[in-house]
Amino acid sequence: MIVLVAPRLGFHGGVERHVADLAHGLRARGARVALAFGPLRGKDPDTFASAFDDAQPLRQASGLWRHATVVYAHKIDTPTLLADIPRHLPLLAAVHDHDATCVRRHRYLPWTREPCSRVPGAVCVGLGCSVVRSQEGLLPVAMRNPFQLIRDTRLASKRAHLVTCSAYLRRTLLDAGIQPGRVSVVHPVPPEDPSEPPPPPNEQVVSFVGQVIRGKGLDILLRAIRSAPDVHVLVAGEGNDMPYVERLIEKWGLANRVSMLGALPPDKVNGVYDRSRIVVVPSRWPEPFGMVGVEAMRRGRPVIAAWHGGIPEWLDHGTTGLGFGPGDTDDLAFALRHAMTGWKYEGLAQAARTKMRSQFRFSQMLDQIGNLLRRVSH
Repeated sequence: MIVLVAPRLGFHGGVERHVADLAHGLRARGARVALAFGPLRGKDPDTFASAFDDAQPLRQASGLWRHATVVYAHKIDTPTLLADIPRHLPLLAAVHDHDATCVRRHRYLPWTREPCSRVPGAVCVGLGCSVVRSQEGLLPVAMRNPFQLIRDTRLASKRAHLVTCSAYLRRTLLDAGIQPGRVSVVHPVPPEDPSEPPPPPNEQVVSFVGQVIRGKGLDILLRAIRSAPDVHVLVAGEGNDMPYVERLIEKWGLANRVSMLGALPPDKVNGVYDRSRIVVVPSRWPEPFGMVGVEAMRRGRPVIAAWHGGIPEWLDHGTTGLGFGPGDTDDLAFALRHAMTGWKYEGLAQAARTKMRSQFRFSQMLDQIGNLLRRVSH
């Protein structure tokens, strides 16, 4: 039996959706798949749990461990990973984001908000990155030790074979001293939607799908459309940066050009892509992978995205969409004007869908995960 480990019971973000998709896919291929979940509660836990043959709290999963042949852990902090999973069990551990190599977890600097590629160490202290927000204790901030972070990550790589969502994220681990043979890359693509997407609208509608937090860069997109008066933006998401975004919309007079749709369940997100002519991924942080772009391109929608992180692994600049300089609103505005109309748009849209059909298939991902599970089990 394969035991998947996740931080919460219930849908909450991209990690949980990926874990549920993975469970459905592996079970469809004849595997028994159970879930050991952490202390957090997500949305719709009953539907989430139905993806598995069994589901138990991580700290009370002794029954699962007795029947387990291999464990695949997702988004679990290093001490928990090492303490709660029996050492005799073969272990894969997915690295979905920057938690293993960045004390601030999102790899952009606190003052300038510029992307950061540094290895954790004394530089983190000098740049002020070791002071992080915290909901524990009396103060709203805490100190994170970059040297301890690297020690924990290296220790985890000795216990588990690490699986990253992009070659970019793998490079950050190698830079941190992880041995190359201990890290593999699997792009975590979702199952395909078999429905045929409608033709794109003629209107200049772009969409932003994701959490409304500073790292996702919605404010960058809003600044860019100030010089593009015919562009309307659909925003599917919510988050702690919403008050700031609402102030910008009011300040710049964009209320009639921005539609706030709120957080949508996964089965409704394709409808947002279908209503859009272009999808924008303006992330300030280097996206570890950037699932939104893959989903949009599957629907035949070109993507304009900040050109860093894992995004260049699925976006071919000038062929399936356009990249722009991270944080550069003028560059983004130029890309919107360049890609929105004419023969260029039709070529981008066709190439985007063709690439996703050939190179980013759910069945291909399941093959890769199955091979890794077998590899660590022997």
